[in-house]
Amino acid sequence: MAKNAPQSKAAEIMPSIEDDTWVDDESAGPTLVGRLFAEFLGTFIFMLAGLGISAWALLLTNQNDGHLSGALAWGLPLFVLVAVIGPISGAHFNPAVTVGLWIAGRFPGRDVALYIVAQVAGAIGAGGLVMYFAGTFTGIGDVAAGEPSTGLVMQYVSIGYGDRSPAKVGMFPAALIEFIATGLLIAVVLAATSKRASKAHAPAAIGLGIGVLVMLAAPLTNAGLNPARASATAIFARVADATTGAVTNEALHQLWLWWAVTLLAGAFVGLLFRGFGPVEDLRAIETADAPEA
Repeated sequence: MAKNAPQSKAAEIMPSIEDDTWVDDESAGPTLVGRLFAEFLGTFIFMLAGLGISAWALLLTNQNDGHLSGALAWGLPLFVLVAVIGPISGAHFNPAVTVGLWIAGRFPGRDVALYIVAQVAGAIGAGGLVMYFAGTFTGIGDVAAGEPSTGLVMQYVSIGYGDRSPAKVGMFPAALIEFIATGLLIAVVLAATSKRASKAHAPAAIGLGIGVLVMLAAPLTNAGLNPARASATAIFARVADATTGAVTNEALHQLWLWWAVTLLAGAFVGLLFRGFGPVEDLRAIETADAPEA
């Protein structure tokens, strides 16, 4: 019996992801439909605020380089939304966060794909609305081939490397800073929503965390930290060549990278918390329906 004790303890601390079992009790909290709508609406508002303020700054002051205004544009809305929507859906608003919570044992695997669809839909809806509003600014018109210059605005606020990076950094450093910043964000989320942490402090910790990380990554990549955010701008970003009129969308060509590195960061940090985080968080797999922020 003594020889089997360490193995039993290890099995308890590191439950298999394939054996992810959750109590399906809709009466214990919001329904799946309600949680998906909350994720859609929360992501929409979050992206509308963050992308909108970034686009207005670019149009009015020609600045989009990670100053304090950019940090506040992302940090303050998240602060409020985590406090308001967190009790409903967990307030992920980010596929990488959803993946990180799932791998960490805080979220049911059956809902991961649905959450991601809701988040991406909300982000793209916000991106389209920001592009529409940008077109109402005085002086915004056509540049070539009938393409609105708002597409160029979306190109500049999208995530990128090389010529599309504010600092003109290459692919590897851009991917590395996105991986590090996204991983740190997910670590903050997992730590702030742990059973050992105070729930009252979670909105402030997560909001301030993303604000600091935006200032860190924005000068290099425009600070994605979120594949839904990257998609929201890449889909609408386009540039028309002044000479030939040919329209290109390099942001869309680079989009795969931001999905890859952010989801990888989420999985990596989630695995660390699953293996070394508090045991009571892992035991929540058997009793909880969704994490609360």
